[in-house]
Amino acid sequence: MKRNLFILLCTGILSTLLSCATTTSIFAQTLDSDKPSIELLSEEQIQEWNSKPIKEWNVFFGSEAETWNPFQMKFYEDISVKALSDEEKEKLMNYQKADWEKKFGSAMDTWKVHQLLFYSAILNLTVN
Repeated sequence: MKRNLFILLCTGILSTLLSCATTTSIFAQTLDSDKPSIELLSEEQIQEWNSKPIKEWNVFFGSEAETWNPFQMKFYEDISVKALSDEEKEKLMNYQKADWEKKFGSAMDTWKVHQLLFYSAILNLTVN
């Protein structure tokens, strides 16, 4: 009885580990850090990416935001906008310069690259 329970427990642990490893490798294979594409992500993954601090983005892309390639910048913009609700988009599209400076805590000329990318993505919503 103890032997059967032990085998059952080991089998369960092994199948869980294999399941996690498969999921991780599939995700790693589909999302290229040099040319990431939002189309490869589920809504849940988009929300997960959106909640990551900029340091994690830098680690994934292998460099600071200032040196991201255009594909990486577009991916960041797409994630930032796609993760917003329609109400949030509408609110941000109506922001004035003072609202943006309050949101990012300083004048526009001192914003970090990822803040400028987000701002640009919202401006693109206004134009489209």
